[in-house]
Amino acid sequence: MRQNPRAAVSTNHQERVEWKSHARLTASVERERYLLHRLTLHPETEAVFVDAFLKPPLYSLAFERGFGTLYTAAYHPNDLSVELLWPGRKWKNHLVDFQAGSLQVTYPDQALLY
Repeated sequence: MRQNPRAAVSTNHQERVEWKSHARLTASVERERYLLHRLTLHPETEAVFVDAFLKPPLYSLAFERGFGTLYTAAYHPNDLSVELLWPGRKWKNHLVDFQAGSLQVTYPDQALLY
């Protein structure tokens, strides 16, 4: 599938919805609109924009339906780093001097996989 090079955001679909029931379950179109509105109507800092990914409607604990958010990744090309983010937790690593490691994350009880 050819991607639109002008697309500013991406959710669970690219360009157009091909699997409508999946898009409904994941609220893919609604989340795409939410992101586009934040980018165009709400000038905000990078930190505030990234923080939005850790709250509904972008962050989801719907694991029982198979669509929970495991983590959010924020890529920072200017300093060649990446942050893995969870509500209340952040793990940053630099790609030039990558340090392997592990981090234990506890999800709320209602998010446990069955």
